[in-house]
Amino acid sequence: MNPLNDCDIHLSWTDFNDAEDQVIITPRLNRRSDKQEVEEALHRKIDQALFYLFPNGETTRRQFLIGDIQGSEGESLKVELEGSKIGQWYDFATGEGGDIFKLWGLAKGWDDRTRFPEIICDMKKWLGMASSDKPRVQEKKKQEDLGSPTGKWDYHDGEGKLIACVYRYDTVKGKQFRPFDVTTQRYIAPDPRPLYNLPGIAQSDSVIVVEGEKCAEALIQKGFCATTAMGGANTPLEKTDWSPLKGKHVLIWPDNDTPGKEYGDKLASWLHRQPVLSLSRVNLPEDVPKKWDAADGVAEERDIEVFLKHHARMVPDQEHSQETTTAVSSAVSIRAFSMKEWDAEPGPMPEDLIAPRLFNSWWIARPGRRSQGRED
Repeated sequence: MNPLNDCDIHLSWTDFNDAEDQVIITPRLNRRSDKQEVEEALHRKIDQALFYLFPNGETTRRQFLIGDIQGSEGESLKVELEGSKIGQWYDFATGEGGDIFKLWGLAKGWDDRTRFPEIICDMKKWLGMASSDKPRVQEKKKQEDLGSPTGKWDYHDGEGKLIACVYRYDTVKGKQFRPFDVTTQRYIAPDPRPLYNLPGIAQSDSVIVVEGEKCAEALIQKGFCATTAMGGANTPLEKTDWSPLKGKHVLIWPDNDTPGKEYGDKLASWLHRQPVLSLSRVNLPEDVPKKWDAADGVAEERDIEVFLKHHARMVPDQEHSQETTTAVSSAVSIRAFSMKEWDAEPGPMPEDLIAPRLFNSWWIARPGRRSQGRED
C-alpha cells in the first residue's frame, strides 16, 4: 500500500511562481520530483516555515536561532536562511544536524528515515499543496514573499500559554503584519482575537489600550499594564475579545493622526458598552508631531506617570448622555404637585422626607413620597 494514502496525495501547486495558469490535479506522483518541488517551496518560505515549527525562534540576517529541537528559547540550534546551504541546520549542544526534511520530522517527532512520506505529506499540507480526492482545476496564485520578519510579538492566554504570534515585515511597500494562530498552526488571526498581555491584564486593576504591540511593550517595560488589539487601529472591534477588561479602569492612548483619533472615538464608544469600571482617554498635547505614539513618549524619556496625570481625561458616555437629556426633556410635561396635594397622597411616608434618588444615572435630591410621574 502506498504510505501516502493516509493523507491528501492529490496536489495543487498554488504557491509557485513558475506554475502554469491552470493545473489539473492527478494522483500519480514522482517521489524524486515531488521532494524537489516541496524543498524549493519551503526554501521560498523558509522563515515562515521555521517560525511555524518553532514559534519561540529568532532570526539574524542569515540564520534562524532556537534553543533545541523541542522549541525552547535560545541560540544553540542554527538554521541557514540563505545561499547554497539554505535549510541546513546544526545543534551545537548535541552535535546533531541535517536538512530541512530531517528538522521538520524531528520537530513533529518523526524519524525521517522511516516516516519520510509523512513528512512530505505534512509539508504539502502546510504549503497549501494538498487538496480533496476529487481532481479539480485551480488557478495560479502568486506567492507572497515578504522576506525575513523584523519583529515578533507573542500573545499568551491568562495562564501564560502561547496562543498566537504577530510578525512584522518591512517591505518596499512599507511595514506589514502577519498573525499566526498557534492552535490551528495557520497564518490567520485567532477567532476571537485575543488582547495582548493577557497575563498582565489579569493581575492589574488599570489597563492602557494603545495601538500596536510595539507601544504596548514600551509601556510594559516601564511598569505599566498595557495592551492592544491584534491589528491596532485597523482591527475590527467586534472580532476582538474585550471581556478581560471587565471591571478594569481603562485608558485609551491613541496615536497622533487621523486614523488614531477615529480609532479612539470608535473604541471609546465600544468600551462604553462593555462592563469596564471607568473609561479615560489621553488628550494628546499640540506640541507632539504627527503619528506620535506611546512608544515615542517612552523613547523621549518622558515621565509617563506625570504625562498621564496632565493629559488623561474621563470619557463621557455620549449615547447615555443623549438618553438622559431626552428623558429630562420629556419630564418637563409631567404635572407639578403642590405640597398640599403631595402630603394628601395616600401611601406610607418614607423615613427620609428628602432623599437622593437615582434617576437615569444622575444623583438628584427629590422628595421621598411616592407620587405619579416619579421614579423610585
